[in-house]
Amino acid sequence: MLMMSGGKRSRNLQIMSAVVSFAFFAIATYFVNVRFGLPGLHFDMMDIVFAGITTWEGWAIPRPFLVD
Repeated sequence: MLMMSGGKRSRNLQIMSAVVSFAFFAIATYFVNVRFGLPGLHFDMMDIVFAGITTWEGWAIPRPFLVD
């Protein structure tokens, strides 16, 4: 997200990055489940943990710098 925005940081980029990271995590989980023949999305506890980690990183990386 930072590379495509030219290194800019803002709240809007945070929101977009968090939504995109969660969406791609859900899509990847779906494709893995389809590949191994599991029905539906089948989330377990570790999937929820990893979804939280990817969403948090998507939120934290484009965070604007604090200026005092």
